Amino acid sequence: MSIIQMELANPATAKPTHISHKGIVLQKFENTYKIHIKSSTACGRCRLQAYCEAGSAKKKIINAISREELTAGQEVKIYLQERKGLLAVLLAYIIPFFLFAGSVTLCRIHAVNELRAVAAAFTILVIYYIIIYKLSGKLQKQFKFTATGITAEDKNGQ
Repeated sequence: MSIIQMELANPATAKPTHISHKGIVLQKFENTYKIHIKSSTACGRCRLQAYCEAGSAKKKIINAISREELTAGQEVKIYLQERKGLLAVLLAYIIPFFLFAGSVTLCRIHAVNELRAVAAAFTILVIYYIIIYKLSGKLQKQFKFTATGITAEDKNGQ
């Protein structure tokens, strides 16, 4: 179970280029809501499904800040811009892959033995992930989620 900060906002901001999940409000703590993300059949159509932790997790709890009053048990829909999902995949998988492969290749070109080349590559990955960890506050601001309460019309239209 992981926790992600989300901001709840207006459905008008959600466009077709968004990744979405349905969820249920569990609790309210001052200005923060805990939301349980439901598994969604829409995940099957998403191009990022194989890389998305939210799509694969059995239970996902999210801390959410809302500008509107939500109640426990209320169903909500949570949105993330698709390009932000692609940025997450880039930061979590693609850049580390190229750092690792590039480090090993560069070391092997300079006649470093395989064990040292792999050790150097892992060291570079550790440094990369430390930098990502140090930038986590700034990165959280980049990945703002929006959500809205689901109305009866939304339920009938889906």
